[in-house]
Amino acid sequence: MHSTRSTTGAAVDHDDSTPIIVGVGRLTRKSPQVDASDLTTTEPIEIMTQAVQDAVRDTCVSDNVILDIDTIATVKMLMEESVPASLRPLFKNPPKSVGAAIGAKNTSTYFETTTGGQAPQMAINELCERIANGHSNAAILCGCECLSSFARGMRRMRSTTVKGNTHSGQRERTRVVSKEKLAEGTQTGEFSWGDDPGGRPVQLGYSMKYPLLDKSGFLHGIATPTTVYALFEQAIRRRRGATVDDHLRDISSLFSGFSHVAAAHPRDSWFPTAYTADELATVTAANRAVTWPGYPKRLNAIMKVDQAAAVVLCSVRWARAHGIPPDKWVYLHGCADIYDVPTLMRRDLDKSPGMAVASAKAFAMARKLSPVGSSLNMDHMQHLDVYSCFPSAVQVARAAMGIKEHRGTRLTVTGGLPYHGGPGNNYVLHSVAAMVQRLREHPGDYGFVTANGGFLTKHSVGIYSTTPIVSRWRRDSPEEYQAPQLRKQEIEGFVIASNPTGRAKIDAYTVEHDAVRGARRVVYIGTLVQPATEAGKRFAAVNSDPQVVQHMLQNDYMLKDLFGSVHPSGTSKRRINVFIPDGIAATDATIASRL
Repeated sequence: MHSTRSTTGAAVDHDDSTPIIVGVGRLTRKSPQVDASDLTTTEPIEIMTQAVQDAVRDTCVSDNVILDIDTIATVKMLMEESVPASLRPLFKNPPKSVGAAIGAKNTSTYFETTTGGQAPQMAINELCERIANGHSNAAILCGCECLSSFARGMRRMRSTTVKGNTHSGQRERTRVVSKEKLAEGTQTGEFSWGDDPGGRPVQLGYSMKYPLLDKSGFLHGIATPTTVYALFEQAIRRRRGATVDDHLRDISSLFSGFSHVAAAHPRDSWFPTAYTADELATVTAANRAVTWPGYPKRLNAIMKVDQAAAVVLCSVRWARAHGIPPDKWVYLHGCADIYDVPTLMRRDLDKSPGMAVASAKAFAMARKLSPVGSSLNMDHMQHLDVYSCFPSAVQVARAAMGIKEHRGTRLTVTGGLPYHGGPGNNYVLHSVAAMVQRLREHPGDYGFVTANGGFLTKHSVGIYSTTPIVSRWRRDSPEEYQAPQLRKQEIEGFVIASNPTGRAKIDAYTVEHDAVRGARRVVYIGTLVQPATEAGKRFAAVNSDPQVVQHMLQNDYMLKDLFGSVHPSGTSKRRINVFIPDGIAATDATIASRL
């Protein structure tokens, strides 16, 4: 045990194994405007290495502390999902490659998270537990997405495989060169990413009972975030009883505040522009409709960025031994991790029971550790960063977690995924870095960070403060509260129809748009009404018949009920559920020709 001065000046005794964050670094590397043949890129290991070096410097001690880091973890790169399956993963062991690049010669444990926007906060929760339990003394967590560079390098390119040197080893690596250069037999314009330093990282994070994505979801748009979150948005609008225009104005006002926070931090933000609500709500060539009713482009997360972030975590004992100043220390007072059932099973599309449980569990933990004690609640959270991939995610979180604050400028310290930039799975590591910096500027305040993965599916929460905790750090095992929560949702939720055929009522819908064809197809979530043996079962369906698309654009069926018929169409390999509204004569042939 040792004493640390609290923000009130009183001495606080706590265990030397207490986990703390002592260094943060984040980096946004904006690329110049380039033509399609320019292959200037930012490489993932290199940008993560720089973020880690910045985080180590933030501790205000010698870079030699790297020699005493025993654990390095990286956030799984979403970019890997864009790589042909036969070449995955391009990066075999990112944490080990980062360790080699920074000179962490004594690191013995390497982790990589599971996929999802919850991953950074979930990793912090797990690494803090390892430190508190004595399994680690000091750890680095870092992550990046270089989807802007990846898209630029892949543009008008094709893949070949060659031998060559890579980070910390040799392997067959992916080389992507222009078709023109390849035809000439040259290697000019090489775009080569990958690593294989040996071994594979251990997975950090939980496995879910249900798959996040399946074939049916892909076919019906229930695997596309821009579509699914727009469906959530319509369920929210139905509960509010708001028109399309009124609701769009409200959510645009909300996200205008996020954009102002991003604009106040131009070095860190990919789009540091402060938009008015009208600028976000008005559809223009630069702000086209992505879904309708739903979101214009500027209300959607933008993942095509080059951004990295890192944090240094350690025990109080380790920090003291290495001379890290106490004013750098930030404590994790409360945390929780949980997941919800799949989208179609949920009783309410505008709610997240998992979020509510995660918030409650994080506060229950914090009340045991914080000097505020049993009275600690959301009102004590002076600084918030609510996960903001789409407006529906923010609204659902506010309702589930009891967040009274409604001003966008007060709901984020980072700026939001559409404006700060949404680096795939790694956005929340930027949120935590920004929160640590904010709390150092306001000693004694509390900060609340939420993280969301999938389709309001996976949730992690962190409560932070510079105020020292007052008892031994311990968290409840997520499995202890995950199982009963999941079972409750399964009992209350919908059964998914395997072959929906009959009369149905629509629960939510949106019209997908693309940049070339405009309004493309309607995506529905509905419930069977007949036959009686199938009544009450949930389904997803689509319809791309032009007259149906136009009908759905011209009518508001969130403020009145929409009935019709649903049936499967297509082959056994590509069977698609088609919903036809009452009063519309659409043929499968017309629909199939446009899917």
